[in-house]
Amino acid sequence: MTVTLGGADPNRRYTAHVHTRTCGVDPNGSGPHYQDRKDEHQPSVDPAFANPANEVWLDLTTDLTGRGTTTVETAWFFREGEANSLVLHAGKTHTEHGIAGTAGARIACVTEHFGSQLQQGNAP
Repeated sequence: MTVTLGGADPNRRYTAHVHTRTCGVDPNGSGPHYQDRKDEHQPSVDPAFANPANEVWLDLTTDLTGRGTTTVETAWFFREGEANSLVLHAGKTHTEHGIAGTAGARIACVTEHFGSQLQQGNAP
């Protein structure tokens, strides 16, 4: 998955994560991060679950023009209907216990239903 961000503050770190629900008026309405192996406690801040091997972490730093691009690959596919938005956060993703997976305020959201055969690269 590749994300390109433009029109953002220059020389700043951001993170995009895949979330479970669609975007809404309330920034928290997009739900917790999508996880390949689900933590029963949501939102998860346990590094055993909130980590880049189990979630989609698209950390990037913008350039002088406020543009940045990042790419990540996973060893798993999204489950149909469980990954429904891409949320831009105001900071980098933390890895420490108790705050793992957090990345600051939710500042933008795009509804995208991940998980179709086509998106997984398995087109007939």
